[in-house]
Amino acid sequence: MNHLESLVENPETRELLTPTYTTDYKRLLVSNDYFMAFNRDDVTLEPSALASSRDQPSSPPTGRAMSQTPSFCAPDSQ
Repeated sequence: MNHLESLVENPETRELLTPTYTTDYKRLLVSNDYFMAFNRDDVTLEPSALASSRDQPSSPPTGRAMSQTPSFCAPDSQ
């Protein structure tokens, strides 16, 4: 995971982005800037599913209010 370490500065975010499964049959991410986006001050990783996306702002189960609609969404593939 040296590649991920070189792209994501925050260790907690990097750990959340690190896969816990083998990549044998998974779709691989092909992007030059996806991981680096998590270093921006205006980007936050929300590792849980949204409790509601119809309300504005969207809200994760943690109850933390999000000021904007999520830009990156990924289904749980496990």
